[in-house]
Amino acid sequence: MKCDCKGIRLTRRSFFNIRAGICLAIGITLLMACAAPATPTATPSPTVSAPKPAATSAAAPTTAPTAAPAAAPTTAAPKAATPAAAAPKALRPVKLAVAAGAMLLATGLIEKMKFDEKYGLKLDMRSMDPTATEKAIALGQLDAGPFSLVAAANFTNEDIPIVEFGPIMYNHISAIVWKDSPYQTMADLKGKKIATPDRAGGAYTNALILAKEMGDDFEKDYQVITGPVPALPPYLERKDVEAILINEPTSSNLVLTGKYRRLMAYTDEWQKLTGQPMFMNGLGARRSWVEQNRDTASALAKMIMEVHGYIRKNPGVFEEFQKALNLTTPEQVKMAQERMPTIYPDRWDDKLVQNAKHIVDRAIELNVIKAPKQDIFMVLP
Repeated sequence: MKCDCKGIRLTRRSFFNIRAGICLAIGITLLMACAAPATPTATPSPTVSAPKPAATSAAAPTTAPTAAPAAAPTTAAPKAATPAAAAPKALRPVKLAVAAGAMLLATGLIEKMKFDEKYGLKLDMRSMDPTATEKAIALGQLDAGPFSLVAAANFTNEDIPIVEFGPIMYNHISAIVWKDSPYQTMADLKGKKIATPDRAGGAYTNALILAKEMGDDFEKDYQVITGPVPALPPYLERKDVEAILINEPTSSNLVLTGKYRRLMAYTDEWQKLTGQPMFMNGLGARRSWVEQNRDTASALAKMIMEVHGYIRKNPGVFEEFQKALNLTTPEQVKMAQERMPTIYPDRWDDKLVQNAKHIVDRAIELNVIKAPKQDIFMVLP
C-alpha cells in the first residue's frame, strides 16, 4: 500500500515535536479532568452558608451545650415570673371581724377590688356585734377587728394585752329625737330614757367620755338602756325612749323620714371641745398576735388605710353599695355621700395616735377606766 503524501516531508525532529505536542495536549486535558471535580466541591463550601453551620454543630458537639445554657436564662425568666402570678397560693390568712353598718362599705370594696390579695392577705371576714367581736379577739378566736379604746384598755388591765395598730372609724354617732320633741340639748334629756348600743362598743364608751367632758355623768344623769343597733330605732318609734344614740347611716336615714331630727353629732361636739374629731374604733388585736405576725399586721393596717382613702376620694361608692348600707332612696345616698366619707380615717401616724391617746387619757382622768398596764397603741412600719 502506498501513501499519497506528496508535498509533505516529515523529518525526524518534526516527528518528535508533534509527538511531544500531542502528549502535552493529552496531559493538559487529563490535568483539567482531574482538577474539575475539586472545583464544584470547593465552590459550594464557602458560598452556601446553611451547610457550614450544620457541619460546625455536628463536628463540634461541645458547642451545642454552650448554646443551650445561653438560651436557658432567656427561658427561665418567664418561669421565674410564674410564682408571682401564683401568689394567691402564698396569701397569709387573717380572720377579721366585721362590724355592721359603716364598716360594710369598706369590706364590700375589699371583696370586690381584692385589696387583700394586693397586700398578700386572704381575709376570712366574719360579721359580729361589738361585744362578741372584742371577746373573740381577746380569746384568740379571731385575729383582728374593730376595737374600742376603752375595751382595749380594760382587757389589757385584765392581763390580756390588746394593741390598736391601725384605724377603723371616727365617731359617727348622733343623738336622735322626735322632730316635735322639746329637747334642744343633751342636758334637757337628763333623767330621761336614752337607748344606746351595747356597753362594750365604742359608741357607749364615747358617750361616757363625751358626757364627762361636758360635765355630766352619763350613767347617773340619764336612764340608759342598751341593745343591739337594729333594735334602737324601734325603741324610738314606739316612744319607749326619748332619744337614741345611733350610728351612720341609720341616723341620717331617720332624719330624712321627716319624723326625727339630729339633736347632737358626737364628733362635732368633741371637735368644739377639743379641736379634733373624735376617734372611736381602731384595728385591734392581741399584742402577741401582732408581735408574731408583724408583716401581716402591717399589711392589714395599710390595706385598711388604702380602702378608706379610696372611699374618701370616691363618694360614688355609697351608691354602688347602697344595699349593703341600707340606703333605699336617692336622698339617703346623697346624705351618705355628704356626711360619711370623713368618718373613715386614711392614716395611722403619730398625730392620729395622739388623738386617740387623748381620749384614753381623758377617760383615765374622768375615772371611766384605769390606766392600761401597757401601751395599747402601735405604729408598724
